[in-house]
Amino acid sequence: MIYTLKTNTYILVSNSRYFPLLNVAEIVVEYLQLARQESSSVAMPILRKNFPNANS
Repeated sequence: MIYTLKTNTYILVSNSRYFPLLNVAEIVVEYLQLARQESSSVAMPILRKNFPNANS
């Protein structure tokens, strides 16, 4: 879930204003499932490989 602040109230939105072309909620769910099924040690390198500029 992604929330944004509007007029002193947080509202649920479908896309991140910082990453409008990415479905952030879907990506988070996908990698959380992978971490649960395998481990976070498996999921994190895959996440970093798929989003190499995220740490920049």
